[in-house]
Amino acid sequence: MKTKMFRIVALFLSFIFVVGIFPASALYTGKDNTLSESAVLNRASRFIETYMATDSQGKGRGIHTTQTLIPLYSLDDAIVAYMIPLQDKFNDEVGYMITSSYLNGSAMCELVVDSTYATTLLDCKNSSRQLYYFDLGVFALKNPEDNTFYIIDSQKKIPTEEIRSGEFCQLQENLFAEQTDISNLSIEKIYSFTNAVQGNHLFATENAMSQSRTITNYDIVDQNFWSLCEGYYGGDQTWLGSYSSTTCGQVCAANILAYEAMYSGLTSLYLPNTHSQQDYLSHMQDVVSFFGFLPTATTAIFSSSLTQFCANRSCFNLNELDHIYGNTPAGNKYYIQLGMAGGNPIAYLQWNGYYTAYDLHWMTITKYYSDGAGGEWIAVSTWGERRSLDLNLILNNMDGGGFVYFVTGPQVG
Repeated sequence: MKTKMFRIVALFLSFIFVVGIFPASALYTGKDNTLSESAVLNRASRFIETYMATDSQGKGRGIHTTQTLIPLYSLDDAIVAYMIPLQDKFNDEVGYMITSSYLNGSAMCELVVDSTYATTLLDCKNSSRQLYYFDLGVFALKNPEDNTFYIIDSQKKIPTEEIRSGEFCQLQENLFAEQTDISNLSIEKIYSFTNAVQGNHLFATENAMSQSRTITNYDIVDQNFWSLCEGYYGGDQTWLGSYSSTTCGQVCAANILAYEAMYSGLTSLYLPNTHSQQDYLSHMQDVVSFFGFLPTATTAIFSSSLTQFCANRSCFNLNELDHIYGNTPAGNKYYIQLGMAGGNPIAYLQWNGYYTAYDLHWMTITKYYSDGAGGEWIAVSTWGERRSLDLNLILNNMDGGGFVYFVTGPQVG
């Protein structure tokens, strides 16, 4: 009897030893290195708990993940990611996060809180149609009867009843003309998490979760940014009407100029008396009148136009901080870290990149966050709303575009 009991104890201790050595994630990964649903929720929950604790949209609100996983499919009907609704401490739905279904994928690819788009998109969980994921930020529902895809456009503010019925924004070559043949999809970069991220193992194992990490959170700009335009997170180019499709660079410049006027004392750069939506639009129109209505194609053009605008307002001490650190992921990351640590909003131009929904688009970077274990994120202002995006996915998949920011005083090189 004693021998049998000894064997049982020894077997139990051996099991504990094995669990202690091998990552817990290895015990619940499926084929193709995918995570179980419980592991996905665990990873996402831990990320949100840490990230939102000090975030400008999350502080004091008790924002947390729900237990709902909305699968996101690739064209071959594989689950590549999940959308997880977020709730506040009153259990009211406030947004969503996108998380990879893969062990080595990103714990948070995109985070959207307090957005009409989030409300629209989350209503898809009440639809019988599968939700597809054509690269980050581009979603579609498929009608199984005829394989028609319906794009959910973040800028079209599609009503709830149309989401449920599928009567909206049918996928077309330019997102406006009907196209039912999925073999001719105009969106060519079908997203796959499997090989997208190298070395981004955020919260991949229980061991990583329990390790002591140093979190870096440069959010000076983010905390201040909400003051620029009442009720919005910077300007929204749709306010410019017929010129809205070509003026994202001008709006990004307007954001930076308004920020410097408010927080660097360069008051001539923002002339309206208040920061109401109407007065902010007036400021945006001033910038558009000076820049012109054509797209701002490069960071060099952006910098030249902004400094000329400053000179026209008799402001000569706001200058570009030269990017001398190399157009590499490491060089760009360091440049961003410098800007955020110094409290300087950064203009970011994406030509072709990981987040397809933001291709050929200017955004304003307002926050840098590192979890201390290889995961890094930024917050951006786009279309008057705030998004949180995975910085490693951006930097490792850049094809054109770039970053530029400005400091008060002589030009630094």
